[in-house]
Amino acid sequence: MADNLKYEYKRHIHDTAPDMDKLWNRIESRIDSNTDKTDTNIAHGKNIAQTKKSYFWLVTAAAAVFAFAAGTKAFGNFNNPDKNKTDNTDSSYTADKNDTAANVPPADADEATAIRYSELSLSPTSTMAYKSYEADGDEYFVEENVLAQTEYFADVKVLSASLNTYGADYELEIQGFYSRDGEKISGSITLESSTPYILQENREYLLPLARDGEDWYITFENAPQIEITLDGGAVFHNGWDSLGENSRTVDKAELGQNDFYYDRMKYCDQKDLQGFIESWQEA
Repeated sequence: MADNLKYEYKRHIHDTAPDMDKLWNRIESRIDSNTDKTDTNIAHGKNIAQTKKSYFWLVTAAAAVFAFAAGTKAFGNFNNPDKNKTDNTDSSYTADKNDTAANVPPADADEATAIRYSELSLSPTSTMAYKSYEADGDEYFVEENVLAQTEYFADVKVLSASLNTYGADYELEIQGFYSRDGEKISGSITLESSTPYILQENREYLLPLARDGEDWYITFENAPQIEITLDGGAVFHNGWDSLGENSRTVDKAELGQNDFYYDRMKYCDQKDLQGFIESWQEA
């Protein structure tokens, strides 16, 4: 087998190599035809000789490259006989799923179930969503600390939002009120807040609240508040670990230069929200 392969290789080189004698005669004839034969100047003769020499080395190098390329191709073809065939693609070929889909890494499950904020069921509003206020209170959200400071959770609808230079004055209609001691409040309340994430008119929120005498305040202002959808679900940021177990990612537009939560928003169903409130009441 090895002897046959060597023989076939040599024969292929012989058959495909150029006829060097003919090639050189051709070049020499071309040089001679372009030379003024009446000029016997020695320098001229040297130029001719130099030109012939240059052509000789050029042709020799070209022939060597040609022979090497032909030999390489022949060697590759002998090692892989199927390559001697023309590589035409079969138009009837269908890629096996093992060649394509199985080799593509699966999409992140959370990303695959993401929903757009703009597609959620929310009441219409004409109030801006964000204003660059400097929020009062803590800068970083820690759920344990926020829950410890929260005396009530109130499900509220925003009746009015009056924005000013420091924050906004809100009038909120209570839809549901939750406390640990069973206290109930109905009607409406007013409060001031410097949160840059505006409570938009006609929208519904679940607010963590505390009270100082007659004054109500939100226990953490430097983040979006939990927003209630019309179907009872909730949009919240991922700092609320207790709500995140069964949540889905929410694709939401960036609201401002200092909006650090737009890509951290989640959505949960009503039952998860109810479970969160009950766990807080029992803590």
